[in-house]
Amino acid sequence: MSAAMSISSRRSPSELSRPTPPATIIPKSHPLPPWCPDPAAAPSSVVRPAPPGVSGRAGTRPPALSSVPSRPDCVLLDSCGYGFVDVDDNHTTAQAFSAATGTIRVTFVISDLPCLSRFYVRCLDLPTSTFITEPKIVCSAENLFLLIFHLSTSWLLEHFIYRPGRNGRPPSLDALPDISRYLHRETTKPCLIGVLPEGGGTDFVLAAFTRDILQYKLHIFRSKQRAWTTELLLPDLPSWLTKKGATVSPSKVIALQGGVLGFVDLWKGILFCDVLSELVKTWFVPLPKLLPNNRVNYNRLVARPIRDVTCPDGLIIRCVELEDLYAIKTSIPDASTKDLLFDFDAVDPTEEKEVQGFVGWRLITWSREVFWDYWCKDSVLHLDELGNVSLPHPDSGCDGAAKLPLKTLKTCYPTACGDGIVCLMSKKNHRDHDAWILTVDMRTKRVGEPVPFNAKRSSDRNPTYIPCVLNKYLNNESGNYEYFLFYFIL
Repeated sequence: MSAAMSISSRRSPSELSRPTPPATIIPKSHPLPPWCPDPAAAPSSVVRPAPPGVSGRAGTRPPALSSVPSRPDCVLLDSCGYGFVDVDDNHTTAQAFSAATGTIRVTFVISDLPCLSRFYVRCLDLPTSTFITEPKIVCSAENLFLLIFHLSTSWLLEHFIYRPGRNGRPPSLDALPDISRYLHRETTKPCLIGVLPEGGGTDFVLAAFTRDILQYKLHIFRSKQRAWTTELLLPDLPSWLTKKGATVSPSKVIALQGGVLGFVDLWKGILFCDVLSELVKTWFVPLPKLLPNNRVNYNRLVARPIRDVTCPDGLIIRCVELEDLYAIKTSIPDASTKDLLFDFDAVDPTEEKEVQGFVGWRLITWSREVFWDYWCKDSVLHLDELGNVSLPHPDSGCDGAAKLPLKTLKTCYPTACGDGIVCLMSKKNHRDHDAWILTVDMRTKRVGEPVPFNAKRSSDRNPTYIPCVLNKYLNNESGNYEYFLFYFIL
């Protein structure tokens, strides 16, 4: 793996035994004091994860951040594509043919953070009103990723595999009609789909995760055999889950090196599956404990607005959590503020009332490798540590004369984009479609240039933007690229 995919060093397992500062509990009445763990640690070389059953501390860390080239590791990609938009072909463009789509062409336009990258889909033989819903990136790993299209010309969702060009070969796009028919016939809806390359050629393994009240199943397609198998998963879940009768309800999938897919329940944990093995192995890893103010909504509301798990490089799993902070203030009624005092409003003259007020938010990031038996805290950041941050008002035009303080906006949907970088969505209220994407550097405590974002296409459960790791990607002018990694939250 290239050094461009490295992360900053963190404490090793042996260093964890050293005395650490006592835990600081932040009650609702106090914002988080600025503190960050000591990042100093000796770097070590990257190794592939050990197979299941190996000791939890088998992994080692990638090289230090100083080896990373100037180009950012991660971009932010809009996973909802744009259909029938007139865009010029470039070195990412690939095309295919299917009975439902006719000739179809896919093009990516890549931009570095903080800007948003996008992809475009054109059906050259069909009218412009063909797409029922936006084209979507479902999932990806290494040099391939899966797209779905819903067109008025077919009652099936159309599945395609896109491979960016490598080693001088052009990019490719291949229709998967057999997969579309099987998923419609055999799986419950909705299902989570993950895909992994198998071997060094064009073969791949696709796994569709389904769950009912009592069972977890994987429907696995191996392109080498062109055949489906169904695996009943029997994970060894912790007692704190089973004694309450709870189940794991994944809402997204991540892909890791070594043929492992992780199906993520953002409240509880990750169900890992070694899908390249003939006998699929599965095991459960809990997520870090929730921050205090988020526990009230545990398993009641959707977790994505305050939490996310990503693994852009296929090695380091990152968890980020956003917590709103409140202060309890004492309010004493002031009669001078009223013109009329009604008898039925009379209260005890000594009465005091407590009022809960919003004072900001904080972010925390954790990381681990798949076979570690612990999460390592990377950074904690409070809104006040970002200094005087404000955003251009959407009604003020490009000059940005009007400003909206960040503390007055609703901020949600944290997304870890590589080491130390978190992207957030901010808007005036939950219903507003005018939003901004903020890129926060957790180490330097700086915010990148806010990027306007149309949140209309995002659901209440998920934003459409996803982290994408790029390392010598795509056949550009220099011919240097290796692979894309994309993840989409269903």
